Amino acid sequence: MNAPSKAGRWLAGAVLTLLLVVGGCVALNDRSDRGPAPSPTSTTVVDRSGDQSTDRGSNRRSPKPSPSVSPSPIDKKPVAGGKLNKYFPKTSDGYSLVFQQEKKGFAEAKLKKSGEEVAKLSINDLANNASGLSKFQSSDDDIDGYPAVQVGKNQTAVLVGDRYQVKVQSTTLKPSDREDWIEKFNLSGLARLK
Repeated sequence: MNAPSKAGRWLAGAVLTLLLVVGGCVALNDRSDRGPAPSPTSTTVVDRSGDQSTDRGSNRRSPKPSPSVSPSPIDKKPVAGGKLNKYFPKTSDGYSLVFQQEKKGFAEAKLKKSGEEVAKLSINDLANNASGLSKFQSSDDDIDGYPAVQVGKNQTAVLVGDRYQVKVQSTTLKPSDREDWIEKFNLSGLARLK
């Protein structure tokens, strides 16, 4: 028997390389129908225009039925950050959202008006985060029936579904304006997210 020739070994190497390249392209092509992979450094501008109901009734400072804030963290894994984006407010009147960060259990967007940043909006899944949940336990305030807290002078947050912290942070918005923006989130939809 003859040993494989130099040309035969070269041909075998070329075929293997071609198979690896084609296999990798097929794997990338299969992924393309799901969209590009999120990047922690990517920035996406999203126009979330839509009809917002301006009739909030008297729900804003409704008497809350003593919320059941779990003293211990939920024994679940945080949801993917991309699943949280759809609960952010729809924007109008010259406002836009620029999503800044999306990672496991967290999504953040800058609220801009006329190109200037007005606030940072975020949703944080507090699954397995007892310290994050604890600040809501002694809350005497609520927004739309969800326990609310003021963090310093510039942040307002609510706890939705004993799990999700929805926060508006701004040095220019008054507390009542921050509360208005919290009410624009889809809080009831977020409360159903498991």
